[in-house]
Amino acid sequence: MGLPRMLRDLVKALFADRHEVEFVAEVDRLDDVLPALAETEANVVLVAVREGTLTLAQSRLLDAPPHVRVLTIRDEGRTGDLYRIDAVRASVEELSAETLLGAIGAEAAP
Repeated sequence: MGLPRMLRDLVKALFADRHEVEFVAEVDRLDDVLPALAETEANVVLVAVREGTLTLAQSRLLDAPPHVRVLTIRDEGRTGDLYRIDAVRASVEELSAETLLGAIGAEAAP
C-alpha cells in the first residue's frame, strides 16, 4: 500500500521464484486493506512509510485476523521493518516466582 509502481514491481520480482509467497491483492487506500485481507486471507501487508514507523491507522492492521504481519518499506526501498503480534502460550507447572520468571524470560528472549 502506498508503494510506487516501480518499487512494487521490484518487490514482486524478488519473490517471483518463491512458492511460499503469493501476491493476492493491491490496494492504494488504507480503508481498502481490511476488506482485501478478509477476501484473500493474506497474512502480510506491505506498506510504504515515510518516517520509519507505522501510523496509528496502519498499526491497527496488526489487529486484523488472523494475526497479520505488516512489512514496511522506507528510504525508497532500501530499508524496512516487520511488525507482528504473536499470541504465545507458555505452560507453567508448579507456580512459583522462579517458574513464572522463567516463563516470562523465555518468551522475552529473542
